[in-house]
Amino acid sequence: MSTNDFNIPPEGINLYVRRRGCDLEKLKAALQSKETDDFFRIGHGIKGNAVNFGFPELEIIGGHLESIAQSDDWDFAQQTIKEMESWYLRESKFQRTSPIEDS
Repeated sequence: MSTNDFNIPPEGINLYVRRRGCDLEKLKAALQSKETDDFFRIGHGIKGNAVNFGFPELEIIGGHLESIAQSDDWDFAQQTIKEMESWYLRESKFQRTSPIEDS
């Protein structure tokens, strides 16, 4: 589970995680078509904002995705997608909610 220092509401974190699921589908398609631009674009966005949402592990994956766009290393691409998929499956199990406030 994540720890975010930017006080992002739980619903925002849930949405962020769901959007990474959409990114995964795009990356799988990009792997099939060998489309490096998608790896760079998605990786750059993830690398730039994952830590803000409390996901430093995902920030590293984002950097790997960016490097794939430069190297065309499709074996590494497949491995990185699997890492991201493991992250997504783990994080999507959590339904983050706002704490109940005392009245």
